[in-house]
Amino acid sequence: MSKRRREGPMLVVNKRFCDQTMAISGLKRPRDYDDTGFKRSRLETPELSGNKRSADFDQEVEHMHKRMRATVPTAEETMAFILPYLLKMRRMFTKAQHDAESRTKHCDILEKHLTTMQSAYHKLMERNNVLKRELEMSKYRLILQDKNPNYC
Repeated sequence: MSKRRREGPMLVVNKRFCDQTMAISGLKRPRDYDDTGFKRSRLETPELSGNKRSADFDQEVEHMHKRMRATVPTAEETMAFILPYLLKMRRMFTKAQHDAESRTKHCDILEKHLTTMQSAYHKLMERNNVLKRELEMSKYRLILQDKNPNYC
């Protein structure tokens, strides 16, 4: 299985798994199981969506989300946090637009080359068919004149 598919929530099968409701034999007392368990298990875990990999700045966003949850951020703090990402997204957008424009120009050039190559191909195929017909006619004429000694 590829590494990309392994990321995300996984179900692990443990061969030594023992059900909590199993009857305990011998002198051992049954243990009281508490669903709440440890503090760590009570923390809210973010739900993972599918097999997507995290972005580079996801950890920073999660850290700032925790900070902003603890205190109400001011407008300046919020803008200071969001502005670098907005600028980065704008740069990425303009770069993508430029790449798309250059690719469309390149595609147009390739289409022109394709049409010229197709027309040359069709002309050559027509010429090839004409030459094949001439060759067949010359073979036929030779057969009719009986100049071919191998023909019986």
